[in-house]
Amino acid sequence: MSPEVLSTPRAVGLEYDMVVEEAAKPLLESHQPYEGRMMGMVGLVRLSGAPLEDRQVDFCLAAGGEDRDTLDRFLARDRDILVARFHQGVVNPQPQPVQSKDGRLLLFLDGEVYNEDLDGENQAAAILEAYLAEGSDLFRRLNGSFLLVLVDPRYHRVMVVSDRTASLGVFFVQIGDLFAFSADMRPLLKLMKYTPRVDSLAVTNFLSSGSILEGRSLVQELQALRQARVLTVENNGFHVRPYLEFAYTVERDHRDPRILEDELYDLMLQAVRRQTRDSVPFAVTLSGGYDSRSILACMRTLYPDRPLTTVTWGADESVPGSDVEVARRFSEALRTSHSFYPLKAEALPDHFAAFVRASEGRVDAAGNYPESLRLLDRIRQELGVGLLFRGNELFGARARVFREKQAVYTGFIPDLSILPGSYWYLKPAIRKRLLELGADQMRRLYRACPYTDPIDCKDHLFVHQRWLGYQSPLTQLKRRVLEERNPYLDNDLVDFVSHLPSHLRVWKNLYATTNRHKIPEFEQTGMAQVISLVNWEDRFRTDPALQAFTRRILLEERNGVDDLFDRRQLELFLERAFRPVTINRRSLWRRAKRKIQRRLDHYELETDLELFRLMILKVWAGEFLQGNFDLD
Repeated sequence: MSPEVLSTPRAVGLEYDMVVEEAAKPLLESHQPYEGRMMGMVGLVRLSGAPLEDRQVDFCLAAGGEDRDTLDRFLARDRDILVARFHQGVVNPQPQPVQSKDGRLLLFLDGEVYNEDLDGENQAAAILEAYLAEGSDLFRRLNGSFLLVLVDPRYHRVMVVSDRTASLGVFFVQIGDLFAFSADMRPLLKLMKYTPRVDSLAVTNFLSSGSILEGRSLVQELQALRQARVLTVENNGFHVRPYLEFAYTVERDHRDPRILEDELYDLMLQAVRRQTRDSVPFAVTLSGGYDSRSILACMRTLYPDRPLTTVTWGADESVPGSDVEVARRFSEALRTSHSFYPLKAEALPDHFAAFVRASEGRVDAAGNYPESLRLLDRIRQELGVGLLFRGNELFGARARVFREKQAVYTGFIPDLSILPGSYWYLKPAIRKRLLELGADQMRRLYRACPYTDPIDCKDHLFVHQRWLGYQSPLTQLKRRVLEERNPYLDNDLVDFVSHLPSHLRVWKNLYATTNRHKIPEFEQTGMAQVISLVNWEDRFRTDPALQAFTRRILLEERNGVDDLFDRRQLELFLERAFRPVTINRRSLWRRAKRKIQRRLDHYELETDLELFRLMILKVWAGEFLQGNFDLD
């Protein structure tokens, strides 16, 4: 890209006041706290054209922490538009925004794209040049994990563009004549001069599924930008439109499975190649399943002699047949430098609040990160990597389904109506309302699916809701420490899957046979039989320190969340949750539950997940709403 075509505002002497830092210092050299350190985009627009208040600017620029080596920002001359990017200096570290030659259009790029024609030294400049030539048609072909912000100060217009999976999320809100967007919700809450109300539907989503659906958030006023959307701020308001809608095709690909396997494998190799062309040091997170091991095998095929680093974490590496044990054997077969990091379950009470601050109450994965993000920080420092490669669920939720309730349950988005044995200690009126809200939402979402095949409906819900509500917040969480790449969310792979008959997606049928036929190490090392994560259900029953911590959060510390519960019933629930259970009794109970599930479509939430979700809501209210929890 020639400097005459596109350049930074500083180079062309823009009339706007701005700061564009020089080449960013990588986070690998930084030791700033990360739970409260935002990574991503933040922006403010005064719809009336009046200047932004100093406090508004300060709130937003303080979101990234004290380290300004990885901050790019634009502040218009009239102080009516502010956009800033907080990043790690790992991917696309060049100063931003980039600007068109005539000085009229500016572009920020958070994240990265993998299109060959845009993959130069300055991806932001290449994207802007392509946008000037193609207009908004460009967005449909962008392939990557990104959030774009385009600013046209002449027309007082700002556009925010999400990728196909909304992997780099952003919240937005209008407060009077102020429009604001941010990767984190905290800067937006600071802009509000009132205590916001809590979204009841978001609460029932979180309690039942551990995530929040439809782009909602726990704060009623805040929305998340959904997949493949263009948010445009102009003319004293804003509007959102899709530039693409994922759908399974009407006509499916019924070619010979062996031909489909060859094509799928070529696409897998292509996706991995696209994301390994640069020199950023990385590690591959390994498990005992298909996705991450398949990515590693593709890397070894593409780069036979390249040193590769792999990492896994879990409760115990010595358990035969566990995912971490299988991952180590697989890494040995593919000649990688492999590291195992044990999860420290005893550390959870000391780091639980930090996890809630970092995740902002969007996911229930506290048990997977008992030290909050310190495990990722150790990986970053000890292995010297700037990003992690990981697998992601491409084929939808795996199980075969026949009915609506099966579809929402196996799609990881159950509502309270199919969890009759859970949250019985909620006050009756509140439980009834939350149950009705969730059931109405699920009926609406399921009936909006444009398919007659329940498997297509299940996978449709998974792609549209689980990716946005769970995977995107997890990516945002981990980005506070390490960048992340997911090769199997490549556009060409997703498009290929959208043409497959549903029976080739169930249980990853085509994908599984492709891996077994093309990658011999799968047959040599086998599949994991045990997941080596902390058994939190047992831990809650046997660990006095964890029990005391749970009682303190749920019973002793008081805030608005307590108004949801019948206190005596909650105490009874904790007594049962902490009561030891013999192995035989537990086995009989689980067999009985499975029979009920099969016959009545009634399911029961694991006790540890129920406890984590309650505690997350309680701590979140204290951290983000000063203890208030007023439902809408």
